[in-house]
Amino acid sequence: MPTPKIILAPADEKDIFLASPDILEWVRGQLIDTIDSLSAALEVCVTRDSTNLAFLEAIENYTDQVQAFYDAAELAGLVGLQEVYRFIDDNVIALGSQELTAKRVAQPYFEKWPAAVLDYLQAPVTGSQSLVQMMQDRAWPVPLEEETAHQLLSLLTRSSTTLEPEGGVEALAGEFDDGVEAGGVEAGGVEALAGEEEADQDSDSPGDIGLEVTQEISLGSAEVLGIFIDELESTKEPLAEELQRFTTLNNQEAAFLKAAENYEDLIQRLYAAAEMLGLQSLQDVCTFLIDNVKLLSKRELAARTKAKKVLEAWPDLVLAYLKSPMDSVIPLLNHLRKPQWAQPLADDKAHELLILLTQPVSEEGTIDEEPAYSRPTQAKPEEVSLKIPSDVNRELLAAYLEEVPQHASYFSAIIQRIIRNPQTSDIVQAQRIAYTLKGSSRSLGIVGIANIAHHLEDTLEYLTQHKVVLPKELTNTMVEAADCIEQMVDALMGQGEAPPEALQVLQSVLDWANRIDKGNLQAPPVSSRPAPAAEKPPEATLPPAPDPNQDMGDIIRVPVALIDKLTNLVGELSISRAHLEQQQGTVKNLLSEMEQAMARLRDRDQLRRLEIETEAQILFHYTQILSQLKGTIGIKIDQEEFDPLELDRFSVMKQLSRRLLESIISDLLNIQEALKILTQQADSLLLQQARIGAELHDATRRTRIISFSHISPRFQRIVHLTARQERKPVDFIINGEHIEFERTVLNGLANALEHMLRNAFHHGIEDASTRQQAGKPAIAQITLDISKEGTELIFKLSDDGKGLDLPAIRKDAEEIGMIKPDTVISDDELMQFILEPGFFMNCMNFRRARGITQFSGRGVGMDVVTCEIKKLRGTLHIHSKAGQGTSFEIRLPLSLTIN
Repeated sequence: MPTPKIILAPADEKDIFLASPDILEWVRGQLIDTIDSLSAALEVCVTRDSTNLAFLEAIENYTDQVQAFYDAAELAGLVGLQEVYRFIDDNVIALGSQELTAKRVAQPYFEKWPAAVLDYLQAPVTGSQSLVQMMQDRAWPVPLEEETAHQLLSLLTRSSTTLEPEGGVEALAGEFDDGVEAGGVEAGGVEALAGEEEADQDSDSPGDIGLEVTQEISLGSAEVLGIFIDELESTKEPLAEELQRFTTLNNQEAAFLKAAENYEDLIQRLYAAAEMLGLQSLQDVCTFLIDNVKLLSKRELAARTKAKKVLEAWPDLVLAYLKSPMDSVIPLLNHLRKPQWAQPLADDKAHELLILLTQPVSEEGTIDEEPAYSRPTQAKPEEVSLKIPSDVNRELLAAYLEEVPQHASYFSAIIQRIIRNPQTSDIVQAQRIAYTLKGSSRSLGIVGIANIAHHLEDTLEYLTQHKVVLPKELTNTMVEAADCIEQMVDALMGQGEAPPEALQVLQSVLDWANRIDKGNLQAPPVSSRPAPAAEKPPEATLPPAPDPNQDMGDIIRVPVALIDKLTNLVGELSISRAHLEQQQGTVKNLLSEMEQAMARLRDRDQLRRLEIETEAQILFHYTQILSQLKGTIGIKIDQEEFDPLELDRFSVMKQLSRRLLESIISDLLNIQEALKILTQQADSLLLQQARIGAELHDATRRTRIISFSHISPRFQRIVHLTARQERKPVDFIINGEHIEFERTVLNGLANALEHMLRNAFHHGIEDASTRQQAGKPAIAQITLDISKEGTELIFKLSDDGKGLDLPAIRKDAEEIGMIKPDTVISDDELMQFILEPGFFMNCMNFRRARGITQFSGRGVGMDVVTCEIKKLRGTLHIHSKAGQGTSFEIRLPLSLTIN
């Protein structure tokens, strides 16, 4: 019989308001949380007989949960949903009187009714019709009748009969929990809830701390407020969309990380608008929101769900404050003090914010007696400070220090791409990263990074809007600023000192930003800093810059000692498995010998021969006794009437032989088969354990393995800084930076490569004019090639400079007595002298001729490089040609990168 179709009347095709979104979401949550347990109980119901104890327990469990859903629907005032739950309860009970076949037929409908209810709560118009049609299917033990279906459809499209309790869904949930603990909701519970007097205060509201408005509030120009109101109105919808994902997705999902960043960026836009309009109080509100979003993004889903209500309400409260500040400022502050926030507004901070929110603002859009914002023209030392405020939230600081190195590295890489091949997409990405650096640094009070990033952002914004050719001086400034930010980040991470040129860099960035404000991009800025501009910005060949918004997953810091311990445990696990495999082999050998012994017994028919021999012995013994009886007493015995084998059934020997035959043939065969099965299962377990152990070993090893690309920005920065210091334009190329090896190897090798890079600048690369006179390109080239060859990992650092001065090296070696004047020595052997400890330290002529700088020239370093490479069991080879350049080749055992 086909299922009848119920079609909604045209008048009913409209949006239906069942209840507030919070209430509906709470009802949905009650059902979602128990879908798995419903499915488990249903599986028992449809696979067990009705008299089975497990079936009775499953039926009771199922009906108890349906009753809890009924109570939740009653509390929410959803009368139609109550009838749906009553229908399900009746069918579950009726399921007990059906055969297993009928239960299986009804099972799919029991499985899909929760999804149908969820669809109904999401879309009442279409969902109610689908739900009613499903309930009419004849596969149900007690299907819904057609006349009842029309009544149910009417109830399902009716709004909630319950007034939303004060305190929202939390109060409703608390009432529901109380009802469940008391054994259910009493009759008339919904009406009683609706008729209760409103509480004097929300249970989740903070206590009164005496916040009050003592004066009229003037927020200044209506035009200025209108701009911010329009900005907030346009942001409300995307805020709600991102908040929905932020409060429903798990931390591990890529979409969650994107939603968290987008939500934070939207608040940053409001912060920028408030900053532009001079609304300091709203800047502080945005900072409060950003801090809480950062904290919530590090916590579990339950914490974000708890904070969803306060996150949903703040845009409307801010709008209400802008439109009616006298009436709305206290509710706004109390809202920010609610305990649902990850970090609620403290009482003392609430009083400070109240002063800002109630302070009159001039018609020009700024707080009275405060000048309007204008970009400064002179950088001050305090504006490049990296001091971290003492009252900073440590959790926020830890999150900042995890993210900012990546952003700084990405920013530097993208600036290099912009210089070499300007693309609008790269400029937009650089602007976004500068915006993120500014916002996150300013929220923590790290003004040095925030100020440079802020003025860089304005410059990049201009370049995005006006597709112009970048002046050389501007590209110099952008590279210097990116390098300076990276050095600042390193200083915050405790990996170096703050850059001494930070004030000069900020001044240069300020000069360009001020000229761009005046529309004068092409004129090079007149910088007040004493240092001259570099002749040519250092260039680099870089791979496509990674997207800082890509899913990086959750990152934790683990001590190296713990990783070492895990690696050792994995090794011990492998050794234990090897012992088990050896023992398993011994068991297999013994089982094989047992099989051979059983085969010998069967193949040679020894047991059958034992039985025949036993019967023969019995017959022979009987014959002897019979002969003796005949000769002794002369009794005539009829041998045909008496079979001696009839007596052997009762002989002890015959019984023993039969038992022996059964033990060997039957029992031993059963034991043999059982042992075979056990050994097969043990083999499977060992194979599975070997696979898991291999994966664990690989995963543990991967924690210690990184690619060279992780530190390549560090070398790019060294080249930039050294090129500016030495005033030698250089193109630095890295090939093979994707190759991976052990982290400690990389760290040990990094210092050696860094020293050789600086030596290449000071001792090998000529200045631009000298190179041009020698017929070389004005821009020198340094190349780092990383490759694998057989069982070795090779690093080859090459330059196209003037090469080693072999005559000078020989002269110095003779002066300090390392070789005699008439000694014949090859060029390759001569080159090895620069690796000897103290060679340059003792060569005064070499030091005077080549000078000493802050980068190189003191005569120590190459011997240290050699020692570091020897620690890694590697070798260093030097190749050089006068006038063509020098290359240093480091070879390391490849096993260092995989063990």
